[in-house]
Amino acid sequence: MRLYATAIIQPPLQLPVCLSLWPRRVVWLLLAAAFSGAAWVEAGVAEGQVASIHIANHAGYVLFDLDAEIKNSPRCNTRRKFAIDLGKPGGRAAYSALLEAKRGSFKVSVVGLNTCGVHLESEGVKTLEVQ
Repeated sequence: MRLYATAIIQPPLQLPVCLSLWPRRVVWLLLAAAFSGAAWVEAGVAEGQVASIHIANHAGYVLFDLDAEIKNSPRCNTRRKFAIDLGKPGGRAAYSALLEAKRGSFKVSVVGLNTCGVHLESEGVKTLEVQ
């Protein structure tokens, strides 16, 4: 059995000159935005000991902060904390590692997601490393 694919080929649409330049302008604007400084925003980064852990039994997340300042944190992070989503893969493992770090006074390195999707006023956690 052979399968054949057919395509309908239509002649190109004739656009006025002002509209034919439009796609090129859009491409240039997208390239300019991609390589501008605003497009290369880093996520929040912090390294230190766990200062506090906030757990709400009605929510599916845990908030925590370190004894160090968060660098490059997004504007939405008004609480200056990180948030772990317990419903995501790895969320409970990250929470368990966080508890061990707090109990043992270990140093923790955190890289954020650069968004506040888990909690509206705290940056989500991308990676958490206990040292």
